[in-house]
Amino acid sequence: MSDLGDQPVDLLIVSHIELTRRMMESHLRHRFSIETLESGAQALTFLGYQHTDLVIVEYRMPEMDGLEFIRRARELHPNTAYVLLVDEVDFGEALKARFDLATDYVVRRPWDAHELCVSLVDARSERAIRSRQ
Repeated sequence: MSDLGDQPVDLLIVSHIELTRRMMESHLRHRFSIETLESGAQALTFLGYQHTDLVIVEYRMPEMDGLEFIRRARELHPNTAYVLLVDEVDFGEALKARFDLATDYVVRRPWDAHELCVSLVDARSERAIRSRQ
C-alpha cells in the first residue's frame, strides 16, 4: 500500500445509505479527514466551494447516479481521485467506466475495510501520477 504521507488527506463519502456512510467513516477516520453527504447534488454544491483529495461515491443513488456525479465533479476538480462503490450486479458496467477513465477505481460490495483503504490510497496515487503527465 502506498503511504499517504504527513499531509492530511480529505475524503468525501457520497451515499444515500446512512449505514454505508457511517461504516465507512468509522473504518477510515484514522487515515482520512472525512466529510459525508447523502446525494450527488449536495456533493456537487460542497465541491463548488471545497477541495477534496478523494471521493468515494455510490453507483446507484436516487436522482443522480455515481457516474453522472463523477462526470460533473471532475469538471470542478479534475485532479481529485474518484472511486465508485458498486453492487455485484453493476460491477461489469463499473469496470467499463474504469477503463473509459470515468472513474479512478471501483470498489465492490461487500467491501473489506483494509481493502477499501488500499483502494483509496492507490486511486489517489494513480490520479496524482496522471495529473503530472
